[in-house]
Amino acid sequence: MSPASSLTAPDADPANVLRILVATDNHVGYDERQKWGQDALITLREIMQMAKDQQVDFVLLGGDLYDKNRPSRFTEMKTVEIFREFVMGDAPIALEFVSDPEVNFGTRTHRHAPLVQEVNFMNPNLNIALPVFSIHGNHDDPVGMGEYSAMDLLHTAGLVNYFGRIDNPDPTRPPATSGDKPVEISPLLFKKGTAKLALYGMSAISNDRAHRLFRHDLVTFPRPAEDTEDWVNVFVVHQNRAEYNPKSNLPIECLPAHLDLVIWGHEHECRIIPEEHAVREGQSVMVCQPGSSVATSLIHGEAKPKHVGLLKISSEGFAITPLPLKTIRPMIIKTLDIEKELEHIRGNEPEKYIHNEVEKFLRQTVEEILETQLDSLVTGHPDQPRVPRIQLKVEYTDPKFVINAVRFGGYYSKRVAQPEKLILFKTRRLKSDPNGTDVAMDRESLASIIQRTGSSIEEHVTKYFQTTQDDKAQLKLLSIKGMAEGVTYHVDKDYKSGIEELVTMNIDKAVESLLKMGDEAEDPTDQVVDEALSRLLGVKRKPIQTEEETRRYLEEKRVTARKRGPSVKSAGAMLDSDVEEEEEDGRGVLGGFASDEETSNGSNRGRGRGQRGRGRATRARGSRGTPAANRTATKTSARSSKNTSIASFFSQNTSASSSSRTKKSVVYESDSD
Repeated sequence: MSPASSLTAPDADPANVLRILVATDNHVGYDERQKWGQDALITLREIMQMAKDQQVDFVLLGGDLYDKNRPSRFTEMKTVEIFREFVMGDAPIALEFVSDPEVNFGTRTHRHAPLVQEVNFMNPNLNIALPVFSIHGNHDDPVGMGEYSAMDLLHTAGLVNYFGRIDNPDPTRPPATSGDKPVEISPLLFKKGTAKLALYGMSAISNDRAHRLFRHDLVTFPRPAEDTEDWVNVFVVHQNRAEYNPKSNLPIECLPAHLDLVIWGHEHECRIIPEEHAVREGQSVMVCQPGSSVATSLIHGEAKPKHVGLLKISSEGFAITPLPLKTIRPMIIKTLDIEKELEHIRGNEPEKYIHNEVEKFLRQTVEEILETQLDSLVTGHPDQPRVPRIQLKVEYTDPKFVINAVRFGGYYSKRVAQPEKLILFKTRRLKSDPNGTDVAMDRESLASIIQRTGSSIEEHVTKYFQTTQDDKAQLKLLSIKGMAEGVTYHVDKDYKSGIEELVTMNIDKAVESLLKMGDEAEDPTDQVVDEALSRLLGVKRKPIQTEEETRRYLEEKRVTARKRGPSVKSAGAMLDSDVEEEEEDGRGVLGGFASDEETSNGSNRGRGRGQRGRGRATRARGSRGTPAANRTATKTSARSSKNTSIASFFSQNTSASSSSRTKKSVVYESDSD
């Protein structure tokens, strides 16, 4: 069927029209412990209520239902409550499921395939009024023992039909033996009267892998054998769409020509109106990007109006109607050039005067926003949060224009959400990338981007180091690809020791290599060490070697730590959700019994967790003693005293950073609460 086709007869017989509510990136559980932490749940309820009011045949979710792959017990309970309220019921199902459920739900290659291999409304023991179909995203992907996703629990409970999973290859195998194996995406087939839908789904996988699979024609989309040309072919996917990195996105031009519509998750900006893109064989495909239903970062794309889509499918084609969400917390982002706004300040005035002028101007701007722009974002929905999220991105070149952002936000603690982020100062640093495009990237921008659930972390880490003009921010010892991989494991894989392990490995290698060089400098200086490191790093490895070596190293460490269980220093960060979330009644995480620390002192609940507890993990990390560089230098000092001079100097200069890493690891773990 032509991808540009649409419903030309608005008064078509409802019995021959499939009605589907499309939404994605709900991120339930986002910032759940903050004042705005229930926003995602409020909007999820609105979406389900909207589906019921629109009398749709089913709801289609494009991934990232949960904000974390180990959602808290509170988040899971509230989500189950919402689905039970709207999914269960006696309303008749006019939808007909005609494909083989064992093919759609039971083709996983690992031994923990789901026991339930059926759509819930075909189970005679369940009363389903509103089916929900969903893939997983990069936030609620499979993790931990059994490689289950949080979506598996909803599927097994009969609340959601979870499909589209593509198992990852074994990351511990060398690239030569693992490779990229062909992937087949079998469609779920639906009929309603004369309307026919072939729904293909691909849950989130590595963006690099997705790019290679499609670029090398390793993905097949088998078509229905019966009346092949009569089916509307819809593909729901959760990958990078924007070309942050030309090799880490799903290339639209490589999609098969028979697809009519692509529902694109992962990207948070709402572009609900389908856009036409050229694909193979001179054909085109329509791409609909619903965007997230809750803002997870303070950026301009998230501040745009948010919608879900009502997709109608008949034998004549398809059409999408945008439906605005009315429970979205008001959000306003504004960028200012503070020096341009305050042109009367030359910069040679007293700093106190400049600070007063800046604060006066910013307060006037905030007041103007609250008085003139806020009303237009209030929908009147009884459940809409009224306290807005506001951020002024203040660009500057002269540090004299920077004031205390936290103190400034304190003035509005009762009038805005996240007052500490009310203003964000950003230096204007421009540098051309290889394509000649001006790029502005600083630490604040990077932090904001990484918070997105719609972008790839490794790509932004790479772009930051490639474009920053801050000499102190350049990597000399670590590779950019390696650091990006470490950050990815810390965030996406919830492996809290990933960055620390990576830094330790590189320090050990550097010291060992420096020793082998046999530098004879008796009293090495910074310049001598820099020259030695330059020689050490002079022989460049291909980026793919660095990336895959780092990935194998971190994956082996993560898998080994998981197998060792309680004795591993980072077990509290890597085991199942019980480690992340204790029971509120004070029970511990091992068989429901409290640890000695918890029973002896109730005030320690939440920190002392017995063998698997965070306290133990922290002590194990702190008990390392000397940094890895010092340990290596000590082991090899007997070999040649003259060879240890540079290594000793190097280890002394890394001991402080090693100690700093120990302290930071405590912060990382406490943040996981």
